[in-house]
Amino acid sequence: MLEVAINTTADGEFVPSFEDALALGVQSQTFSVDWNAIDLGSDGADQPIYEGGVGSEFLAIANSCYPNSDTRVSMMLRPITTLAKRAPPGFEKLPFDDPAMIARFQQTLDHVFKLIPDITLTSWLSARKLTSIC
Repeated sequence: MLEVAINTTADGEFVPSFEDALALGVQSQTFSVDWNAIDLGSDGADQPIYEGGVGSEFLAIANSCYPNSDTRVSMMLRPITTLAKRAPPGFEKLPFDDPAMIARFQQTLDHVFKLIPDITLTSWLSARKLTSIC
């Protein structure tokens, strides 16, 4: 299976790059999103805020785009990138192995899977067990 990470063109457009990749025979696309791009924080009752997050918008677009072209997805939900923690507001200082941090990450995973019901995943990459590295 041919899989690539498709980038936007120089003018910021994704569709031309995606169409070029399909013409080359790409069958799967890598898709990565930072945790804090989906989980924007909490409301007053400690409920996660997902609406309006660019990550949730990207997931909804991916769910409408990739299945229509028979493109599979390798997905990554990133709690950390290189040396930067990508936890939602209010969780930045908690260690990754804190029960509240783990529970919140699991809530976000549930939300993500609700947004991508039509995508066929080739792989799912995220922290199976969050450990304290920051």
